[in-house]
Amino acid sequence: MAALRAPRAGSVRKRLREGDLSAEGLCAMVDNGQLGEALMSEDERMAKARKKERLDRAIEQLRPDLMGMQSDEYRCGACKSTRCNLFHTNSMGAVHLTAVPDMIIECLDCGLRFTL
Repeated sequence: MAALRAPRAGSVRKRLREGDLSAEGLCAMVDNGQLGEALMSEDERMAKARKKERLDRAIEQLRPDLMGMQSDEYRCGACKSTRCNLFHTNSMGAVHLTAVPDMIIECLDCGLRFTL
């Protein structure tokens, strides 16, 4: 709840004061991981959307060549499942390719994608 003290949390605090958001609704936002999204600025939302688009394009480019290998080494942050597909990007940690992740992991249960 310390996040509500941040200056960027003004809109959430206003919704709480005006009754547009109940305490239960706020708790549900925290439980579902939606509070961080609500506290993001428009620029942060756009950056997150661009990152998701890049990841989606990278996975689609990888799919024909390498369908990914199924693994239970990683745990999904959203649904806690360990059923994941691994997509290696072959960047091999190159310094000049910092925007390219070494591995993209896709949860087979909920579809969440995250990178390493």
